[in-house]
Amino acid sequence: MSDFLNNVKKLRELTGISIIDCKKALLESNNDVDLAVIYLRKSGASIMESKSNRQANNGVISIFIDESKHDGVMLEVNCETDFVAKSSDFLDYVDKLCKYFVSNDFLGKNFIMNDDKIVLNKELNDLKIDLILKLRENLILKRVVKFFSQSNFLFSYLHFDNKLGVILNIDKDDNFLAKEILIQIASMKPKYLNIFNIPEDELLSEKQISFDKLKNKYPEKSLDLLTKMVDGQINKFYSDNVLLEQDFVKDNKKKLKQVIASRCNIISFTTFCLGNS
Repeated sequence: MSDFLNNVKKLRELTGISIIDCKKALLESNNDVDLAVIYLRKSGASIMESKSNRQANNGVISIFIDESKHDGVMLEVNCETDFVAKSSDFLDYVDKLCKYFVSNDFLGKNFIMNDDKIVLNKELNDLKIDLILKLRENLILKRVVKFFSQSNFLFSYLHFDNKLGVILNIDKDDNFLAKEILIQIASMKPKYLNIFNIPEDELLSEKQISFDKLKNKYPEKSLDLLTKMVDGQINKFYSDNVLLEQDFVKDNKKKLKQVIASRCNIISFTTFCLGNS
């Protein structure tokens, strides 16, 4: 076998890209494998730029929590097709991203960040370029959240299709109770932990909308009665959107806050649903 064909084989083993692209890279690099890798990386950067505006609506949610249950990361990585989202190359890249963020504190011990502010190190950036060159799809690290909780404990839920993930932070190391809460969050998708987390302008807007609807529907009702009816609507808003005010999914005669009373305190939770902010 000629040196050129040997180098084609070697370059393909190193990069995983097609034989045609390997041959082209070697021809452009005087049959030098190291130079061919550099050439391919530059080509990949060019391809990445050309694909950066393409829609990437598939992908996965991934979670990593260390053995101590004090450090955890959840992230969403997008690609263009479900086929690539299930590929081993893509999933290996996502796994490396998780471990990178959980083992580095350069962004702080607790943060949530969207794609336009995330900066990767050279190794991961090069890996992203190589993958785009190999997979021929746009790849986006859409968002990442990191938790560090020295005195509390982290637990997680990841749906079987990797499209929904939850990280929960509570003050007790209780796997069973954490699982109950995680199922509640994944099923009911609350936006807030308690009523005090709701932004004041959102609550005022909700009250005004409810009042206007009821006034139009019942113009004959007094202001006092309409106000009481608005209170009922707001309680419904709480039960839909506030975790501690929700009916427990396994027993709707109880609120979740009654189920966990004296058993644990929920510090925080974060939910990622693929494609939703």
